[in-house]
Amino acid sequence: MAFDLRFVIINKIGLIDSLSAGVATRLLETLSLPAPLFGLLHLFAERPDLPRTVTQLAKATNAPQPGVSKRVQKLVQRGLLREQPSDFDARQKLLFLTPEGRAQHAQAINLLVPAAGEVFADWNEADIQRLGAALDRIQATLTEKF
Repeated sequence: MAFDLRFVIINKIGLIDSLSAGVATRLLETLSLPAPLFGLLHLFAERPDLPRTVTQLAKATNAPQPGVSKRVQKLVQRGLLREQPSDFDARQKLLFLTPEGRAQHAQAINLLVPAAGEVFADWNEADIQRLGAALDRIQATLTEKF
């Protein structure tokens, strides 16, 4: 049975995600930083001066809020994030990346970037740019429609 190529592509993206998560997990073990915690740290590092709430993080990662809350608490306990009560809603806590969190993120990036470089070692820059643009389109469509 031949499958529609669009389905095959989406399926391969999921497989690639699983494989890359395994690589990241092995590399990040040296920092005692599980990949899900790194994922949250990376969100903060992309815009380090932007505070986030657990609800915003859950939406951004498409993960259940209780699981995100547990990850956030681990990052707070390790001093990688700090909490501050919201001025607008006392029930809500704003989360900020700490200097320690920035440093831990930088260490993780130093481990992960060389591995990503190996994946694309025999690719030319134009192919990398095209793939990036295509993946951006897929992500935007999934975000918008689902």
